[in-house]
Amino acid sequence: DADVPVGQDVSVSPRGRDSSADNALWLFRDGYLVPDTMEMATAEDCCAVTEPVKAKPAMFDADGLIVEQRFAASKDGTKIPYFVMRREDVVMDGGNPVLLDAYGGVEISMTPGYSAGG
Repeated sequence: DADVPVGQDVSVSPRGRDSSADNALWLFRDGYLVPDTMEMATAEDCCAVTEPVKAKPAMFDADGLIVEQRFAASKDGTKIPYFVMRREDVVMDGGNPVLLDAYGGVEISMTPGYSAGG
């Protein structure tokens, strides 16, 4: 299964590869819980199997954390996507502290990115 997990951004590039030699591709991965990673993949299996080549160091322990995408409805009914990053065992009952980060933009998307700073 080659689905991209929620909260990750993936790009694929043949840059610097000789397609007459093989069908290898570079796969670049980044996400809220995943530092920038460069992987090798093949076109034959649509990048289903990847081999990590190089990655930036992890700046925090992401074990037990999950990312969920949810949607809020605007006044006109437009679905507005947002992400929730939390410990997997947190009960979503409204009783937990929240750190909220947001921005507004018209037709300007903000892709997921790894950040250990505030």
